Amino acid sequence: MRFRIDLKIFLFGILFYFTKQIEVYAMIMFFAIIHELGHLLAGLLVGMKPQKMEIVPYGVSISFKSIPEDYNRKIKKGNQLELKKILVALSRTINKYNYYINCNAIKLKCFLHINDSIF
Repeated sequence: MRFRIDLKIFLFGILFYFTKQIEVYAMIMFFAIIHELGHLLAGLLVGMKPQKMEIVPYGVSISFKSIPEDYNRKIKKGNQLELKKILVALSRTINKYNYYINCNAIKLKCFLHINDSIF
């Protein structure tokens, strides 16, 4: 992993020091680093490899190596899952439609049978 610090951060530090707001800048940078370390941890948990981490005057950034084969595998799995969802939804709709038709036909027969026995 490559680690890089932008030198303009020192200019920002000097500027905030002279304006007596260095504590605010230090707190913002501290929380930005904590935030990006969370991204780093999440990336490591899912198996990604960090490529570089940069500290710039306005925060921190981290980037991971992109492996196209992994993306292709995830896309294929996602497409298969979506196809399964579509098939389940379609079969559920067909099943409900058949039940609705059969249920109404049975009620109609029952209604006619009851009326025939009354007369």
